[in-house]
Amino acid sequence: MRAQTSRCDRATGRAAGRRVGAVAAGTAAVAALLTTAPTGTDGAVGLAASASRTVAVSEVTDGDTFDTADGQTVRVLGIDSCETDTAGGRDATTEARQLLAGQTVTLVTEPGVDTDRFGRQLRYVQLPSSADYGLTMVDAAHTGVYDGDNDANLDYLAQLRAADNGRSC
Repeated sequence: MRAQTSRCDRATGRAAGRRVGAVAAGTAAVAALLTTAPTGTDGAVGLAASASRTVAVSEVTDGDTFDTADGQTVRVLGIDSCETDTAGGRDATTEARQLLAGQTVTLVTEPGVDTDRFGRQLRYVQLPSSADYGLTMVDAAHTGVYDGDNDANLDYLAQLRAADNGRSC
């Protein structure tokens, strides 16, 4: 994980309808990943659309990482939650458990991206409600847009940044 910086606390002063709009936009972005074939550097359309699979979540590690019933560890593309030894990290883990624990979610791949240096699968996550998990989490003060070497789709990152007013751990 990257070194953490504390940005403005956005726990107060947010418009109530903002989260719904951001989540809907993110859901559309994930749906587009499922239906749009990747384009190569030469502009040619790739052979297959982004792959997806449905999995059961067996354990939540923290706000951006969880395990599946088939033994895989998933790191959510595009977001970075506070570390678990901080107040924000505890909040992120609690919210992640409420949203993911025991649920069946859809994992969506980013073309050309598979795992991180720790062997975790890098995936977009669609909740049972069809909401985008990344956009749901980035709306809270405990999670921000991952600022490191981010493998997420640029359009998706733009949506995350639009929904993110900062992170406070």
